[in-house]
Amino acid sequence: MSDEVEEMKTVIAFIFGKHGKKELPENKFYFSLSMEMRWCNVMQAKNFVSKALSLNLMRKEGNMLKPNFSLEDISIPFGFRPSPSIFKFEEKDIFSRIADRCGISRDDLIKRAKEISMEKKLSEEVAALYYAYTKRKDVTEFLDEIMSKGLT
Repeated sequence: MSDEVEEMKTVIAFIFGKHGKKELPENKFYFSLSMEMRWCNVMQAKNFVSKALSLNLMRKEGNMLKPNFSLEDISIPFGFRPSPSIFKFEEKDIFSRIADRCGISRDDLIKRAKEISMEKKLSEEVAALYYAYTKRKDVTEFLDEIMSKGLT
């Protein structure tokens, strides 16, 4: 396994060990990485979890996160602090992330969002969500981001 994956496993084991649990609510995991440990911001914590899920280091059951490896097998060095690069991920824009969820290209999504935007008098970002919704894709995770930018 790569050094990055090993470091991610150490981070995961650290957070679960800190709470003395073998499962944690997703929001508690984000909060622990960002607010308690101050290792990253909330968006980086969410990206970390997404990457850990995609690498099969953790699994999600309902709103609970569980490790996919034995926590006892991970040795956490005294004074452990992960390298900042472990939380640096290429951040995709909202259209790219919604397009990924819908299984279409970013350009196709933007084209369709522009059409919906004109027809329904919505912002293009909201129109992209609307398009995904019509395709029965769960895009609720993007609502807060769009609303926080005042895009309606």
